[in-house]
Amino acid sequence: MLGTAAETLDAREDKRFPPPLLVFEYDGMGGVISLDSSEQNGDGEYPVVAWDPGAEARGGPERLAEDFGTYALRRCRVGLR
Repeated sequence: MLGTAAETLDAREDKRFPPPLLVFEYDGMGGVISLDSSEQNGDGEYPVVAWDPGAEARGGPERLAEDFGTYALRRCRVGLR
């Protein structure tokens, strides 16, 4: 399911959810896949991270890809298998 501004605002109701994250997908296991707007690279891209309520205990959100294009291509390849 794709996220929207409404999903990002809903996620921010949980005080543990990092404010710089922008939700674009749910992982189906209680977590959200987001862009981390606090880490823009030289090309203006943001890393893709997975966040769930226990993320901070594990050192923060898990980085899934360096940018959205890399993440999307990986997802497409998995879908084609």
